[in-house]
Amino acid sequence: MASKNSELVNDLNEIANKSAAGEIPWTQPNPSTFRWDRMKKGRPLVVYIQRAKRLKRLKSGPIGPTTFDKEYTFLFEVKTQAQTLLSIDTGIRPELKDVLSRIYNGAVTGADKHASKILKSLLTE
Repeated sequence: MASKNSELVNDLNEIANKSAAGEIPWTQPNPSTFRWDRMKKGRPLVVYIQRAKRLKRLKSGPIGPTTFDKEYTFLFEVKTQAQTLLSIDTGIRPELKDVLSRIYNGAVTGADKHASKILKSLLTE
């Protein structure tokens, strides 16, 4: 099982690296979600990476206030029009949080590069 997990992490790392390099054309349909449309074997696939903030209770008790810290969880999904092919939620799979965080941050970079190309095309004749 460990080898399958490392294979999964390797594949996700490759997506993170390509995202950070701007090789994946991520778009941003809302502030917390990035989308990548991909055609594979004649069928359209949509890949999403989403970040959600959740409050984590740090302290509670009869004396003193309850304190919270925010933490992020990530959801990575691959979908067709008819079904979800892959769904990874770091709330359930915390061991994948680092690599999904890298994909999300890479998508931010990739979407900025994509947006810059669009803006440059608007400014040129």
